[in-house]
Amino acid sequence: MRVWLMIFGLSFSLAGCSHAQPPGPSIVWHGGNWPTYQYSADHNAVITSTDMPVSIKWTVDVGSKVNGGLAYSGGLLYVTTFDYRVLALDPGSGKTVWQHAFDNVIMSTPVVMGKTLVVGTGDNGMAAHGDEPFAYANLFQRHEPFWGREGGDHVIALNPSNGKVRWSFHTAGEDMPSPVVIDNSVVFANGDGHAYGVQLDSGEIQWQKALTGIATMASAASDNRLAFVSTCGAGLKGATQALDEKGSSLWSAPFGDCDSAPTVGNHHLYLSGVRENRLKNGYGGSPILAAVEPVTGKTLWIYRPNSAGYFTKIGSSERAIAGLYHAGAFVDALPTLDEMVSLDGDSGAIRWIMHSMAPIKMSPIAFDGFVYVGDIAGMFYKVNERTGEIAAARMFAGPFTTSPPIIVNKSIFVVNGTSVNAIPLDAFTPSASNFGSL
Repeated sequence: MRVWLMIFGLSFSLAGCSHAQPPGPSIVWHGGNWPTYQYSADHNAVITSTDMPVSIKWTVDVGSKVNGGLAYSGGLLYVTTFDYRVLALDPGSGKTVWQHAFDNVIMSTPVVMGKTLVVGTGDNGMAAHGDEPFAYANLFQRHEPFWGREGGDHVIALNPSNGKVRWSFHTAGEDMPSPVVIDNSVVFANGDGHAYGVQLDSGEIQWQKALTGIATMASAASDNRLAFVSTCGAGLKGATQALDEKGSSLWSAPFGDCDSAPTVGNHHLYLSGVRENRLKNGYGGSPILAAVEPVTGKTLWIYRPNSAGYFTKIGSSERAIAGLYHAGAFVDALPTLDEMVSLDGDSGAIRWIMHSMAPIKMSPIAFDGFVYVGDIAGMFYKVNERTGEIAAARMFAGPFTTSPPIIVNKSIFVVNGTSVNAIPLDAFTPSASNFGSL
């Protein structure tokens, strides 16, 4: 292991990567945790905080595209950008408290545990192999898809109060997928076909596990100290593996996708994937959703729509999206069908199907009887959680990407293009003014 790490350059230096730090507001980080993508394994990023006003409204242009999920911890809102930065914003005003730049795109959700904030760098493609996004390299003495760039990428730990680097862990593949913190371990899968466990406090490697494929944007998830990682193997076939605290594989299921994180709810593990099809006039696929038993991987139900649709690149190239478990239902976006579906969490029976103007490529969230989500046409929807009826919809200036909204108290934070928006929930009614003008 030491030899492998040296080959791929632990000599990477973070010196000189920081942006000049403008004077920020006097905001003190009070401590708090955001241990996984969308806050919890059910992906319903709704929290109450005494560090923020009940309802706020502002819009801030951070100057670069945001694909990663937002995170809120200890009175700060964390954002990652395509121009290589991690920013901490004052959630009450949107003003920058601190920012730190690195050497590649950051589109993972920042995860926070104790006094450590963790992000990963990486973007699409393999620089050493021309325009081919997947390069079949003999890097690990086996021919498997490889996703990354020459020189590799990093999982990086920062001090959440000031952005100072605590440690950096180097990998051969890209590190776009968000990690999950389990006890004192940071667990993640990435573009070099492996899952890793590293120590939260030091970044020292604990274990490394070869997987059946790569993770491009699929964040790791956890339940009862087990980690779940979804990947794509040869032919872009999706699969999900369960790993124990030592990185040993417990089971593998032929569901999920390297773009979509597993979701946990009510003793079920929900997996979102896609079956690729050569359509008459293009290339696309049909969604496939499944629920499995988390400890054994036993299939509980499968949802397979009969129709298929095209893959698109607007907003992002994601083919499958991580879903939401809430109030007994699994709710997920189906980007190839321009739909969002609500399924009974126990049986997989259809509760409702909501038709959007364009593909939805973000995870939805639910609060107070409504589901919130945006599509790549720039429409943001408030949907009745019981019936699927659209209660309100608002136009934004640009497409919504994979960065999902979060709710803190009575305000929703949502990214559109390069702007981060804080919007009072009580303003989101059919008669309210256009959110894009806030």
